[in-house]
Amino acid sequence: MNRAQWLTAIVLLAFPVSASAQADSRAAREEVLRLVQGEASAQRADAVGALDATELIVNGGFEAGQAPGPASGYSGTSGSWSWTTSNGGPNPIWTDGPNHTNLPTARTGSWCAYFAPVGPVTNSINQTVAIPSGTTASLTFWVKIATLETSTFTVYDTLAVKLKSPTGSTTLRTLATYSNLDLTPGFEYVKKSLDLSDWAGQSVRIHFESSNDATRSTVFVVDDVSLTATTIGPDPEGTWILPSSARVVGDGATWTTDLVVVNPSSADANVTLKFLGHGSSGAGGPERSYTIPPLATRTFVDVLSSVFGRTSDWGPILIRSNVATLSVQGQTWTAAPGGGTYGQSVPALGAAELIGATPKPIAGVRQDASFRTNVMLANPKGIAATAKVVLLRPDGKTAATKVVELGPYGFRQLGLAADFDVSNLVNGTLLVSCTTPNGQLAAYASVIDASTADPRTILAR
Repeated sequence: MNRAQWLTAIVLLAFPVSASAQADSRAAREEVLRLVQGEASAQRADAVGALDATELIVNGGFEAGQAPGPASGYSGTSGSWSWTTSNGGPNPIWTDGPNHTNLPTARTGSWCAYFAPVGPVTNSINQTVAIPSGTTASLTFWVKIATLETSTFTVYDTLAVKLKSPTGSTTLRTLATYSNLDLTPGFEYVKKSLDLSDWAGQSVRIHFESSNDATRSTVFVVDDVSLTATTIGPDPEGTWILPSSARVVGDGATWTTDLVVVNPSSADANVTLKFLGHGSSGAGGPERSYTIPPLATRTFVDVLSSVFGRTSDWGPILIRSNVATLSVQGQTWTAAPGGGTYGQSVPALGAAELIGATPKPIAGVRQDASFRTNVMLANPKGIAATAKVVLLRPDGKTAATKVVELGPYGFRQLGLAADFDVSNLVNGTLLVSCTTPNGQLAAYASVIDASTADPRTILAR
């Protein structure tokens, strides 16, 4: 009896059903196995990891096989991986049989993680890793999904990728969930990437968990799991952050940012632009490099589109250069209904202009029927940072306080009404500080006229 037959027998013995249901279940299992067995064997190679990256996952390709752990039962180990299954079937670490005749095909090598599709059943594999401080961390893996479910809108079967505490008792975050609606074309492997830089300096458990209901099975297969930690090197001689840029439609306006870089030196400036986006971490953002001649000005018109290929997006831009004296300015504008344009200019901020442990005020914020205020917070470093924002009334009394966690190169926008629950405030002040040792922040406020939508820039000073 091969393993596929063994799994079918175990499930039928564990969950007695009627004769008609057994026939339907057996046919479904056979069709699922045909899906698995009939896949194309051609696989393309993929380079993983940067030159300065350290691999944290052990046996990411599952090539250690099931030894030294048990090959069946409800839980056990397979090399560096721990596993559980709810129905007593074989553990999820499966070998690729000769000529791909009876088991799921691995993407590379001979082994993969095959989550039993015959339900009701849950399966999991996990491995605990320590992510070093001062690094950015990227989790990648390859997954393929096939299903017998017929619905195109209802989720029945899932594969969740979770980050748990080292003991597994607490789920820190569900990083991604895939289902019977997320079929991979041709039942071939698709690469997935997830940013774990927020957990640098911590030990965490990487946890894959599938859940299949009692009918119409879904197959989830995972292979080549990798978690790379890349050491954050020292900043180049010149580093700036533009706290926000935009290519968005909102409030009756289409906002576009032009980035202007001036090289006042007598040497070529090698300039790298990195778009950080508007998520909790911008560590994985795209980068582009340019050379600006001595005394030259380079204007990147509609920078998010022309440089980064974004059709709709917003967030900070990190600028690095071998020349420490660059002048960098952002101009975000929109066309006015009656002709012309309006908008705001925001300078890119260097190290001396950033906010550390000593609070810096942003004075003259307003939230009432005539004006509204948004506050931009950007983390210019590759380590997580905590921002403390205190909103003061004109008499110096505290109206509200917010503590905001920013991942490496992370971004957050706060509204006085939505996030501070404040209204009818005129001439208020924001005190912004970074409570993370050696951390720094860039911050400014945009005070927007409710009638014209014209924004005014107020920097932290």
